[in-house]
Amino acid sequence: MGLAVPVVIFVVLVSCCCNVVFLELMIKQDPGAGTTITFVQFLFVSLEGLMEAGRLKRAPEIPLQKYMRLVALFFVVSVISNYAFVLDVPMPLALIIKSGSLMTNLVLGMTILKRRYQMSQYIGVFLITVGISIATLASASAKHIQSGEHTLAAMSLEGKAKVLTGVTLLVLSLVLASGMGIIQELMYKEHGKHIREAMFYTHALPLPGFLMFAPGIWRCLSSFSLSAPIALGPFALPSMWVYLMLNAVTQYVCIRSVFTLSANCPSLTVTLVVTLRKFLSLVMSIFYFQNPFTLYHWMGTGAVFLGTFLFSLSDLLPSRHKQD
Repeated sequence: MGLAVPVVIFVVLVSCCCNVVFLELMIKQDPGAGTTITFVQFLFVSLEGLMEAGRLKRAPEIPLQKYMRLVALFFVVSVISNYAFVLDVPMPLALIIKSGSLMTNLVLGMTILKRRYQMSQYIGVFLITVGISIATLASASAKHIQSGEHTLAAMSLEGKAKVLTGVTLLVLSLVLASGMGIIQELMYKEHGKHIREAMFYTHALPLPGFLMFAPGIWRCLSSFSLSAPIALGPFALPSMWVYLMLNAVTQYVCIRSVFTLSANCPSLTVTLVVTLRKFLSLVMSIFYFQNPFTLYHWMGTGAVFLGTFLFSLSDLLPSRHKQD
């Protein structure tokens, strides 16, 4: 995929935002479908990777143990992130913590890769993080109030300790997730850019782990078959299956573009693009599903765009990567 970096960034933003629309359409009808959706996404990318001639007949260019390290980190991040919600971490607080990925990536880049950035980048990262935090908090607060969740102030000391443990796990998962980006960047530097291979192994190796969720996945897919039909020409297909397939295709385009970006840009730039994608997905969700767009959303939007402008003033994208 020999596209220029700006084109790849555009494809990431468009495909990932479309992917979120299909995801939300499914989650609104079946809130417990997350694992099934993830499994289908991983299966789709793996099957597409198998179509490449001789994929399983030759040794990978990058050692399997390095892919296993990434897969293990991904598994740990997923487990501890999900377990944090078992510890009653309020959703708005969780969303704000997850918005700090740019900050953690910048800090890890400075400490592990010994990188130094321009002042405009530090300010840009800070503004983007604050802007996304304001926007996500504004979107989550209404749902939080309607759901009747307990506030931190109303919790007992034991309850607050439980939440604090959950917050610690979320911060740990954030640091590990940022570490994954840096590991991937170093892996490409050492072994070269093998985007299709990396996509295949990082999605195929975790597939056996879904066996523990097999009964739930089967029940979910069975319920999809009973969803309201959508007319596609002369055919009428269950709407949830249509959304699932469109979600898998857009996720593939999104993931492939992100892998291409990670092979050509520093991990901080990749994190910036993915973070902006999350913000644009939030805004698209607000307008598409007719959720309120408040003053806080406008404040968050302004901070994000100003931060992005300041960050883009530096020539970080391809050239800084070559200098490192």
